[in-house]
Amino acid sequence: MKKRIIIGIFLTTAVFFLYLFFTGRFAPPNPLPSKTLSSYKLPEKIDRSPKAQAQAARDFLSLLDEHMREQTQFPLDSPERKKWTNHPPKHSEKGARLGDLTQKQIEAGLHLLSTILSKEGFYRVRNVPLADDHIVPEGKRYVGFGAEDFRLVIFGEPAEDSPWAVQFDGHHLAVNINIHGNQMSLSPSLIGTEPHQFHLDGEVIRPIKAFTDKAYALIQSLAGEQKKKAIISETSEDTQLAEPEFDGFIPDLQGIKGAELSSSHKAQLLGLIAEYVRSLPEHAAQVRIQQLKAEINEIHFSWCGPTTEKSAISYRIQGPSLIIEYACQLFIPERPFDHIHTIYRDPSNEYGHRFMNPSTRD
Repeated sequence: MKKRIIIGIFLTTAVFFLYLFFTGRFAPPNPLPSKTLSSYKLPEKIDRSPKAQAQAARDFLSLLDEHMREQTQFPLDSPERKKWTNHPPKHSEKGARLGDLTQKQIEAGLHLLSTILSKEGFYRVRNVPLADDHIVPEGKRYVGFGAEDFRLVIFGEPAEDSPWAVQFDGHHLAVNINIHGNQMSLSPSLIGTEPHQFHLDGEVIRPIKAFTDKAYALIQSLAGEQKKKAIISETSEDTQLAEPEFDGFIPDLQGIKGAELSSSHKAQLLGLIAEYVRSLPEHAAQVRIQQLKAEINEIHFSWCGPTTEKSAISYRIQGPSLIIEYACQLFIPERPFDHIHTIYRDPSNEYGHRFMNPSTRD
């Protein structure tokens, strides 16, 4: 009996290690994606016209072999479009995985992102995978973590006068860029980071610096009844209600209403919101910011947790066409500010449905 138990343990262990081997958990890391992302610099001038955006997408697809292209391009109405998540990817996700691409292919993918995002948006999105590299000990390989496990997916046929979309996702990142000519949206999107900062070429990089600093500036500028109304809890929640797989969910309104704020505080609130929107190219971002400016009196701002920097905090900004959620994750009690998730949604235009589908266009 003892011999059988030993054999059983041996076989179970062997199967487990074979599983780890074949799923890539013990595979050596591929440094190329990280090196390419780190060294890639945007040119001073970038053509972000619909024609240039579509051409960049077609150029990227043209560099993929048939098998990779089948894993990367899907119909616009594919269920894959709604399978974005914050969790570390495994091996079943679709898309062009950076770790499977050549430097030329990765650079073509980055060029595509540079045409459909603003400069600020591009570097924010680029920095999330580089931050993720710091979760993994140097020289190690954890499936789902690090720049090599981020993926690019294209939906529809990229054209300057037809609807199409791009999804760039991985651990702590799921950016959905929906495009139809000059009309663009970024909803829904998730941008997170762990750690909250790292060093690159001697520079301190904070991927979501503006989301954090402008929120603290706003809550610290409030006083008296306004501050009391905005702070709905002295402790933070690390969950988000409008998270992945909850398309269509509308949280209850909480906190202080824009109409109750002074003009200077309204400007601060709009400035914070604009940081999320300005990941889009300027022409699309300005359209969206003007829409939100018109709604500012109906937008609510709520805060949970202390108001001192580097605290465990969360906040929500919500209005007729807006849900923003920011939450420190509490897995590391001594450093809750080092692991952050944010969500941006436009409930009135999820996946750009207002302009992506001709039957629903305004």
